[in-house]
Amino acid sequence: SHSCFEQGFVGCRIGSVMTSWVLLLFAFSCAAEPVFVGNLGVLPGSQLNPEVFYEISNNAPGYEGTRQSFRGEWFEVLSAPIRIRHASVFWETMDPVPLPSYIVSRYALTGSAAMAITGWEADVVRKSSFGIDESVPCYHIYNHHHTIYLMGEGVHLSHLEHSGVHGQFKFTADDEFVKQQQQWHNGIPLVQAFNQNNGNEHRQTYHALPPQAVQPIVRPARLLLHPMFLNTVNPADPKKPGGPLPKSADARVRNNSTKRTFNALAECPCTTRTRKVQPNGNSSTGTLDGRVFVTDCRQPPLTTIGNEHNPTCAVGTYLGGLLCCQDKNVLLDSDQTQSDIVDEVFLKLRFYFKDYFPKTDLPAFHLEWSLTGCIPGEIPGNPRLCKRIEYDVPAAPDGVPPEKAVHDITSVWTLRDMLHHACDRATDPYCADPGPAEKRGLFMLMAGAHCHAPACMEAELRNANTGEVLCH
Repeated sequence: SHSCFEQGFVGCRIGSVMTSWVLLLFAFSCAAEPVFVGNLGVLPGSQLNPEVFYEISNNAPGYEGTRQSFRGEWFEVLSAPIRIRHASVFWETMDPVPLPSYIVSRYALTGSAAMAITGWEADVVRKSSFGIDESVPCYHIYNHHHTIYLMGEGVHLSHLEHSGVHGQFKFTADDEFVKQQQQWHNGIPLVQAFNQNNGNEHRQTYHALPPQAVQPIVRPARLLLHPMFLNTVNPADPKKPGGPLPKSADARVRNNSTKRTFNALAECPCTTRTRKVQPNGNSSTGTLDGRVFVTDCRQPPLTTIGNEHNPTCAVGTYLGGLLCCQDKNVLLDSDQTQSDIVDEVFLKLRFYFKDYFPKTDLPAFHLEWSLTGCIPGEIPGNPRLCKRIEYDVPAAPDGVPPEKAVHDITSVWTLRDMLHHACDRATDPYCADPGPAEKRGLFMLMAGAHCHAPACMEAELRNANTGEVLCH
């Protein structure tokens, strides 16, 4: 995966994927817009993922193929243990993890500087017999996605809505900390989100902001994690990919070469354990495993899936996805025996940071858009908020050559669709008021695409008015 640093956007087009969105980091425009060519700070061998050659997709002329690094100091945080039985799903909001005490104390004093995050890295690890962190092969633990929030002192998670989206969080803060934030830090957030390229591409994606751009936070104290992991280890031979599949998933894997390199449990297949009820007098959309089947198939130009009658739009044709992949679900048929193998892993994060300087640093804020034509982030009251954010890549008709078996999804939207004034910048990490944007404009710092399943071929972010490719 690659990150893109570029300017301006209004539209997007993406190749074949199962679940996808585009992540965008913006800042309000300044008088002289800086030229970003990347970061050259921490030596590659000192990275959390030292073997990764980090790069960005469309660097400035003369910097193509440049290995990127990170800037500033860093600290690391390890999640609590995540225990997953084979072919099972772990999808929970974990208890917040305290940040290192020296970080908390450094930024805790009234009047002290805020922290400015400049980048981060992620890894899924397990403890060796010597207590050393070892990276877990992605064919053992499939990182479907994880959401990450840094929380300031006095911030609490007050609400979690979990209805087929990746989790929509609502934060509140104690009044005394809000007053200090307003007095000393002029509106710098008490919560920050770090949710781009957060799936199985997490190790090899460059998570960093260009020079001058930062994500600032006041009095950082805790880290909130909401991971969705699947145990896809091969019980017969953990050194090789593979393992048992439900019939529905096995039928979707077309050839032996794919079977050897891809575990179809990653697609969250519905199985014979799944209980579907068709629409009736009690439910106009039907139910799945006792839950009302929520439909959210929007129409063009927001997305092309609605008029294609995508399989995810009706319970009867729903083959798999988030609704069949709830916490503790078993992704095998009822007549298949689940292995007793239980893996214990950890999500390991490294944050790069510096002190925040209001006169020279450019605060960035985080927005997301789903290719299903809605906002997966939590912006209360915005009519574009997603109820679901997935779709199925339809199978090509029999006889179509593999090289021509391509499915496109297209979404066209405006920047205004992603903004909403009824939010609290202090505690809502997705908050972006359209008022200042209309007066000053916005500068797009970074864009990244996220998708699932092995069919993902390419993604393009275009200006729908001019056709200009902003990111590829």
